[in-house]
Amino acid sequence: MGFYEERIFPWMCDKMMDAPPMARLTRAALADVAGDVLEIGFGSGRSLAFYTGDITRLTALEPSEGMTARARARIAEAPFPVELVPGAGERLPFDDERFDAVVLVFTLCSVSDPAQVIKEAKRVLKTDGRLHFVEHVASRHPRHRRWQERLNPLQRAFACGCNLNRDPLAIAQDAGLHVELGTHDIQPDFPMFPTLFPVSRCVAVKRA
Repeated sequence: MGFYEERIFPWMCDKMMDAPPMARLTRAALADVAGDVLEIGFGSGRSLAFYTGDITRLTALEPSEGMTARARARIAEAPFPVELVPGAGERLPFDDERFDAVVLVFTLCSVSDPAQVIKEAKRVLKTDGRLHFVEHVASRHPRHRRWQERLNPLQRAFACGCNLNRDPLAIAQDAGLHVELGTHDIQPDFPMFPTLFPVSRCVAVKRA
């Protein structure tokens, strides 16, 4: 990856995650996470501040060296053990049924194959384990969706592969996970253009 992807974009992501709407969404998504946890797409570690449950261990998977460099100081101050693992969500280097919970925070928008990531997340979850995610998603409003499609190539170039038009809630259901909580809302105080960034929160359970 180049200078923009490894230096500028991680800094931009930090600024976005510091915005009050993003902090509110992340806090709500992570409030009930507990146990032995895998976070896919750990980024710069901004999520660490929002884990309030009984975390015994967090495994942080991140492919970007630029993001990882920014995460190290936060990991050193974490109140629970954190293991940083390089890698991508499409091919998780973990045994089946290892984790109590898997977390994704604004990650599925930019992975190369979101269905494969969720399939892998399901594989490494224990029976009755939970997938937690918060993601910006495709709009259900036809006019807004058309604008998302038009602007998606620009978004992908500017935001290092991030897509405006994905539906991870449907992907989780298609993977056979039992969705306990699934929301799809326009965020009126979301940065930039709220109608282009509706947000889904999901808690889905792996059944036997």
